[in-house]
Amino acid sequence: MGQYLSYLYASLRLWRRHFFGVACAFFGMSAAYAVALLATLYVHDGVRSDAWLPGVENLYRVNEQPRALGRQGVFGRTSRSHVMVAERARSLFPEVTASLRLVKEAATVTIGGASMPLDIAFADASFADLFPLDEIEGSLASALADNNSLILTRRQAERLFASPALGRTLTLQVGEKSLPYRVGAVVEDIPPNSHLAFEAIVPWNDGLMRELLGRGYDYWGMAHTYLVLAPGSYGSDFVARFERDMSAAIPTDRDLSFSSGIEPVKGLQYHTRTFSAMKPPTDGGMLNILATIAGVLLLVAWFNAANLLSAINGGRLKEMAIRRVVGASRRHLICAAMTDGILLSLAAFAFGLLLATDLEPTVAELVKNPIPIWVEGREILLMIFAALALLVGALGAVMLAVRAAKIRPQNVLRSMSGSVTGRRGIGRSLFLGLQAFAVVGALVAAGQIAWQVHYLLTKDRGFRTAGVMFIEAPSAEGKALFLGSFLETVRAIPGVSAATAAGHTPFSIRGVWIMNLRRDNSPDKVQVAVRIVGPDYLDVLEIKPLAQMQEDWRGREHMIGLTPKAMRAFGFESPEEAIGAVLLQEQTNTDGTVEQREYRIAAVLGQVEDSRFRMAAPMIVSFDPMSAVNVIDMMVLTDGAQDRVQADILAAWHTAFPNDEAKLETLADRFEEAQRKHINVGRAVATMAGLCALLCLAGLYGMASHWAATRRRELALRRVLGAGRGHLARLFLVRMLTPVGVGGLAALVPAWWLMQEWLATTGRDRADLPLAFYGIALLVVLLVAAIILLGHVRRILAIRPASVLHHE
Repeated sequence: MGQYLSYLYASLRLWRRHFFGVACAFFGMSAAYAVALLATLYVHDGVRSDAWLPGVENLYRVNEQPRALGRQGVFGRTSRSHVMVAERARSLFPEVTASLRLVKEAATVTIGGASMPLDIAFADASFADLFPLDEIEGSLASALADNNSLILTRRQAERLFASPALGRTLTLQVGEKSLPYRVGAVVEDIPPNSHLAFEAIVPWNDGLMRELLGRGYDYWGMAHTYLVLAPGSYGSDFVARFERDMSAAIPTDRDLSFSSGIEPVKGLQYHTRTFSAMKPPTDGGMLNILATIAGVLLLVAWFNAANLLSAINGGRLKEMAIRRVVGASRRHLICAAMTDGILLSLAAFAFGLLLATDLEPTVAELVKNPIPIWVEGREILLMIFAALALLVGALGAVMLAVRAAKIRPQNVLRSMSGSVTGRRGIGRSLFLGLQAFAVVGALVAAGQIAWQVHYLLTKDRGFRTAGVMFIEAPSAEGKALFLGSFLETVRAIPGVSAATAAGHTPFSIRGVWIMNLRRDNSPDKVQVAVRIVGPDYLDVLEIKPLAQMQEDWRGREHMIGLTPKAMRAFGFESPEEAIGAVLLQEQTNTDGTVEQREYRIAAVLGQVEDSRFRMAAPMIVSFDPMSAVNVIDMMVLTDGAQDRVQADILAAWHTAFPNDEAKLETLADRFEEAQRKHINVGRAVATMAGLCALLCLAGLYGMASHWAATRRRELALRRVLGAGRGHLARLFLVRMLTPVGVGGLAALVPAWWLMQEWLATTGRDRADLPLAFYGIALLVVLLVAAIILLGHVRRILAIRPASVLHHE
């Protein structure tokens, strides 16, 4: 034991002498472990989501997809389905043994005059059987059977009530309805490894749900539907039969039908590709990014640890030879050498756990899902990672252990002065080149993504973008005031150049409808996406149409504008031909009645890119007055300072709507949110580039230390033979920077190819990074590496031949 402690003490002294390199390796490994741990937990939580539920192997969720004119249309699959699906599934399929309906809603809870937001779920009584959460107070089943009761999770009960919550009363504001409830039960929080996302459960009440959902209760898909199947029932035959029979059982309305599907709840977060009003599913793109970052960082961290340990311990061969002479065995030396790497790796893993805890909120925002670390059930995964850290540390010290095993004291101690030249260090050069490869590749990727995002945020979109902001309308009771005196008040605020109401505003996902129209002389219907923009849309956003009606059409009903794609879809040869033409809408309702409405084309727009999505269907805009629209925003244009104008608008809002929260945002905010995924990817890649650079510099530092230590006699002899200080500095820099330059140069072509593949996914809105940036990235890496080496250059130039060669 004393020999081990002596060896470790000597190692700590060496680490202190090479503090910069050891610190870089330590923090680099910690970052690699932190990212790898979060990526693993993200995958684990998706693959194992809801595995905690008893009987989850037989639990399934129904999903639906709307189809217009029998085609897929512009909408994807959603996790919600029609409220009648649960009942009809039980009658159509004998395999269904139980069902459950859930409707998630955003509510406001009021207690003692204080109001707070609360996510609730209306649930059938079968919730207690399908999702049996542990009870803390009261009975979950009894509370679900009482329409006046409400169930809170533990966290929300503690937040809302300082004392026991059972029997306490509160008021829920859901939409326009105010609902009094009594707390009938308190249950444990929903485990983080679940697709469910709500904080309170309200018993399902048909009368109340009809009021809240309106027409949606009988027709539109609004509920999450869960089915329990008899064991062994689920298979390809049942899935095909379910999709066929359930899709046929949902009535068609206004040319809109629905395709039903079914998917297992176990692992739902990982395997589903449906849009969810609960937690968003695991993002495949983000998963690939996290996995790539984790893999690259782990590989580079291992390279760096191996290089560093080999470099700083390379001068210990004489020490090891002396230890052999005084009785140390080869096994002792091998174990001692391996212990160095294991201790460094395990310490980095321990710090990585703390770093992962701090990074979790940031990564959770990136992937739109929480990734808790210190929760029940993580013990096995953390132990596996600790074993991985031990293995990485052991592998990092393999080179040193092999050299320790081959030591022959008589050979090492024959000449205490050592050889004139050190080893060539091909392995370390290779490691350093691979690290430089990763650094330059990551820098190019980060630069390309940042360039693309900048282009998307600043490109000309065919309408005014500067000084535009939006205000969301208040509750239905305030609609008249919003369109009346409040609108006039906003228009009168200094710095406001224009203000108007619109059902759809640029880069919003609200106010978009699907319709089927045909020309009055054609029987063929065309599915179109309609945005209700209001009569002032063209003027306020300074859009110049390709053609428009000469007479004043503003304020008239059923006036529309076509995009170039829509103009071609309806068979018009030119904008002038389309102006004044009539498009017909014919809808067959569920009761068999047919509605027909005429829409007249008032304008043909140019290329206006004001949507967050590329719709598969042609886009048209409706100039209908806002009095007939339920969802309304206000669009405000400013010529002055936006901060001052925002403050004045908020003051006017609080005067007009004291009980409603103001929701105000700028067009710049919407641009940024629309590109949020690209921005997050860019930040992740930039972080990876920074960490790779840190590790690469640590490897370079270790390699330089080893080279300088093993070539002191060679450098002293060169000085004696007449070599100048400039010659020695050039020799050192060339030897050190060559692997960095070669590795970085080798990364340019693969990085360019990968970025071309990525740009192909952006469609026509691609912005290729100037090729000069590729060279700049390589030069920056070389320049930073050279700066890091300046300290070693000073040490080399400070060598005194007399001190080194005094024994000759």
